Amino acid sequence: MGVCLVGRSGREENQMRPKPNLEIITKHFWEKVDKSDVDGCWIWKGGFGNHGYGTFAVFGKTTTAPRAAFFLETGKFPKNLACHTCDNRKCVRFSHLFDGTYAENNQDMYNKKRYPTKLTEEEVKQIKKLLLEGEGQRPLGRRFGVTQAVIRDIKTGKTWKRV
Repeated sequence: MGVCLVGRSGREENQMRPKPNLEIITKHFWEKVDKSDVDGCWIWKGGFGNHGYGTFAVFGKTTTAPRAAFFLETGKFPKNLACHTCDNRKCVRFSHLFDGTYAENNQDMYNKKRYPTKLTEEEVKQIKKLLLEGEGQRPLGRRFGVTQAVIRDIKTGKTWKRV
């Protein structure tokens, strides 16, 4: 019988519970993937987080399914993000993933012209005016329902140059 101890967090921890091995984790992961599209995306069928990405626990730590797929293929987690060349959040096919920074992921999004256009031309004019008056990027993002990065890109001229 295993010994249960109360850890620092106050939760009981079974000291005799064996850690799952990589073979079991790998089997469990791929049981949750639809590989029926031989040439296309392999779709995650397990649970999803609020961010729209699949979730999976590797050695007791929950991560996104694409990061887990990256780990299972390479033996290490991506240093940054597990970005998709296919732009499909449900895809866990390693050949569709790359280790990229937020900036690289955003650049990929802009290159593919898949960024949302929530703002009207009039709103962008108003944002530019408010920026000149000293209003902060985060408050403007909240006010207009976009991220601070969207406001920054307007400010630096990366987007909405013609306005």
